[in-house]
Amino acid sequence: MASARRPSSFGSLKDYNPRSPTCCSLQWLRDTYSFNDRVLAEQFLCAANDIVAHRRCGNDARQCDSLFAPVAYLFRHALELQLKHLIRAAIRVDLLVPSKGMEEALAKHALHRLWHDARRALEAGWPNEPCDELARMEAVILDFHALDNSGQSLRYATDSTGKSTRSTLPEIADLERLRDAVQGVCDLLSGCACAFADQWQANAEAMRDEARNSE
Repeated sequence: MASARRPSSFGSLKDYNPRSPTCCSLQWLRDTYSFNDRVLAEQFLCAANDIVAHRRCGNDARQCDSLFAPVAYLFRHALELQLKHLIRAAIRVDLLVPSKGMEEALAKHALHRLWHDARRALEAGWPNEPCDELARMEAVILDFHALDNSGQSLRYATDSTGKSTRSTLPEIADLERLRDAVQGVCDLLSGCACAFADQWQANAEAMRDEARNSE
């Protein structure tokens, strides 16, 4: 006799309650064509921001020390995804030339290498802009790189070499301050990546118009 099908831990469509604050409708995510690293970065950032907002309300008497690593990881991953999205958008409009080193950086998690390429793209896209904003962005990104240079330190108690990951933790941290810093960087990276995407779209339309006119 066939065994009964085990119910999914995630629930099923018949369990969906649109009025529930914890119920997710994910069909649109499975089907959408516009899902990319920028969208996913915004979702990681939103999750971290919601936790910070909950703590900011002051209704939870527990210390938030134990929340630092998971919240910081969500922020770090949002930065990583935004950087990768911007680099790929810059490649599409020929502001960056793909290389083996760039491909390796995109396949891994080192923020300082990603920032190196992202900064070159931003400087190429806006060559006459002052460097102050880039310096502020760099400071935030490199702080996170120092905290977790491999993408392991905020997720595991030890890294792949067996070394403790706790040694990189700062002495103190304010999650609200962290949120504000990361939000500012992510907003700028997202806006610049959207500008590159608009440029790519304009270039594609110009090429189509040229092809039609040459017929």
